[in-house]
Amino acid sequence: MNELRDGDQQAGGASEIFGETIFSYTTEQAVEDGLLVRVPAELSRQPIYLTRALFELVEVPAGMEGSQDLTGRLADVVSAARLAFSGGDREDRMRTNIRVILRGHGTVEVWGVIDGVGLTLMLPEDY
Repeated sequence: MNELRDGDQQAGGASEIFGETIFSYTTEQAVEDGLLVRVPAELSRQPIYLTRALFELVEVPAGMEGSQDLTGRLADVVSAARLAFSGGDREDRMRTNIRVILRGHGTVEVWGVIDGVGLTLMLPEDY
């Protein structure tokens, strides 16, 4: 599998297969629209995004504010994703084996996809 590095390569490769692009939606637009949430830069040098549905599970549940914080919960999810991507086939840009225990929600299954923009983490139903 060839790694796509920027929008021009993505569009060029896709147009060869599917024809002219009739609509595109950027990561930046998804962040502006609230569909994706960017993980703070202090947790990762590379861009990491969570879908809104996953982010809502990661947010600190009511009543747990004193014992949990958002940064720590985000760090747990990022660490689990890093561990999942550290093994296996380096060419495989998707992982469906990420499990995170989030207090208040139990074990949550998370999928991760690396593309030309960064890593996007999501719930399976977000894919």
